[in-house]
Amino acid sequence: MNDLVRVMALGGLDENGRDCYVVEINNNIFVLDCGTCIPDKTAPGIDYMIPNPKYLIDNKDRIRGYFITHGHDESMSGLKYFYNQAPAPVYATKETLGLMQGQALSVRMKFNPNVVVVEPSCILNVAGREVRFFQTCHNTVNSCGIAIQTS
Repeated sequence: MNDLVRVMALGGLDENGRDCYVVEINNNIFVLDCGTCIPDKTAPGIDYMIPNPKYLIDNKDRIRGYFITHGHDESMSGLKYFYNQAPAPVYATKETLGLMQGQALSVRMKFNPNVVVVEPSCILNVAGREVRFFQTCHNTVNSCGIAIQTS
């Protein structure tokens, strides 16, 4: 059987930041990154912009995990704003998870996700799929890319 694969962006296109990509394989949702961006002068009074979480909240029962590639704001700082409305395991390195927790504490926000600590070069089985983390070169510690097996 061939997998039905859909890929969509909930943020991060044509802008610097707010990265959030959804990979749907059959009936399972894998979320890659979930960051923020700082608005420009056309949005006065707004401190941060986050990806549009409506699709994730509406489909929360199909989310198999949030896979965070590294500890920069554009990749990981938006999840805390809607995680409680669409919870799922958060897969990230120890360093990235520490940064996420620290940010939540700094704004006095309750953020206690179900976490799975990964190494930058590991293979996991998530929802019957091989999810492979691979080391990347970036200016933050233990950044990684993510590959999800499909037919």
